[in-house]
Amino acid sequence: MAQVLVVEDDDRVARFLAGALRARADVVDVAPTGPLGLERALNTDYAMILLNLRLPGLSGEAVLQRTLAAKPDQPVIMLAGPSSTEERVRCLENGAVDVVGKPFSLAELLARIDARLCRIGPAGRTGGRGTGTVTLEPMRRRARYRASDVGLTEREFQLLAYLVRRAPEVASRRELLEGVWGRGPAPTPLPVTSTLLQTYVSRLRHKLGDDVIETVHGTGYRLGAA
Repeated sequence: MAQVLVVEDDDRVARFLAGALRARADVVDVAPTGPLGLERALNTDYAMILLNLRLPGLSGEAVLQRTLAAKPDQPVIMLAGPSSTEERVRCLENGAVDVVGKPFSLAELLARIDARLCRIGPAGRTGGRGTGTVTLEPMRRRARYRASDVGLTEREFQLLAYLVRRAPEVASRRELLEGVWGRGPAPTPLPVTSTLLQTYVSRLRHKLGDDVIETVHGTGYRLGAA
């Protein structure tokens, strides 16, 4: 189960991020202070932590340092307001995987998060998130399944990435429609139906093989390689 932590003292920004991230993670925790953020970071295994640089009680930089001292492989993206280049460089030197400036573009931030989540695989492997014989390359929007290595459209990639994150669990049709079409930064203007989902599943099967996605009748779909 993928979990994401948002450490942000601005309640409006925190709620905004949490709502957007629920399409990409099973659980989104929010911490409004540095000490609470550090406590949660140390006691829970998160797929990603979004960490504000300016926090009450303990700075984001201190939370980053203490978290990575205990968990060197923990992915952390820093959210920085008006700050010096020196501060941003220091965050990267201290182990942050990325630094995103405020005000930020939600579409850009989600793309950076997706790229990082898909690059983190089992046992800490990087370069593609693999489940079974499926490997995703987010920067190239490509997927490899068995002997096939093909490019995908943005929506095809999002659908396959969602199934990879959920594997080996079944994703219901409703979850897929909401997670891939309904809550992104630019929701599709077209009516979103199960027929549209089925069309994209068929496209992925055509590109990567009929067994890449398994239909669970009456429920939804799951990764065939799981």
